[in-house]
Amino acid sequence: MKIAYFIAAHRDPGQFEDLAGLLTGPHDTMVLHVDAKADAGMHDAARRLHDRLGARLLPSRKVYWGGWSMSRMLLDAVRDLCASGQDWDYLINLSAQDMPVRPIAELRAFLAAHDGANFIDVRAIDQLDQPLRGVLQRRRRWFTYEGGGRTRRLPVPMGLVHRRRVRYYGSQWVMLSRRFCDWVAGATPREAGWSTLPFTFASDELLAQQMITASPFRHTLVADNKRYYRFGGRAHPAVLRLEDLPAVDASGAFFARKFDPAVDASVIRELAARIVPQV
Repeated sequence: MKIAYFIAAHRDPGQFEDLAGLLTGPHDTMVLHVDAKADAGMHDAARRLHDRLGARLLPSRKVYWGGWSMSRMLLDAVRDLCASGQDWDYLINLSAQDMPVRPIAELRAFLAAHDGANFIDVRAIDQLDQPLRGVLQRRRRWFTYEGGGRTRRLPVPMGLVHRRRVRYYGSQWVMLSRRFCDWVAGATPREAGWSTLPFTFASDELLAQQMITASPFRHTLVADNKRYYRFGGRAHPAVLRLEDLPAVDASGAFFARKFDPAVDASVIRELAARIVPQV
């Protein structure tokens, strides 16, 4: 079972390089994107990973929270990997603040046992409880675009257009089969269900969900992305600490986020010790 990892990074080059080093196996593939707004140290780290590990580097784009640029990174990675000629079976996307929480050998065995499944958190928007349903309905209401260095919403009604085409929501962190990725790489935006998403706020929490439900692979969906994160009523996930590990372990996840060595380096060291050398 060969894995292609896609890591998106914008800060902390040391953490970025350490994560990539933990994941690299002799038969795996890695593709990286560094936000064009990141400092020179991040771009230097990506070049070192290219030289040392053979990681593929996507052209750097400016990424803005809530904008289409966050979704476009995943599509760029899918298209790059599918056109690369490299041999891989699953694509797993990560941020540079993620960590594996179980040995990679366990991940390989799990994917081999479920070969062809696509692990995506998918929830029907109109069946969600309030207040989340209302939040997502408002996201579909107005035209959104990136401009002037940030994501902007205009009072241009898009609700009827989005409501018919944007029906599902979930986490942007996924584990996708090669066969599904090949379909995504060749499909038109309308065929893949994302033609209106470039004009939708926080489309990264909608992209994979519309694509899998629009695809011939909808029967392969497993609505569990095998990730652990804790929001606690905030817009961004909490930084995890050593005392969070029992909850992480009980979740059955293979990856967790987010981690920050400036907040708790001990939890990162503990998780790194679990990851045995790649074979």
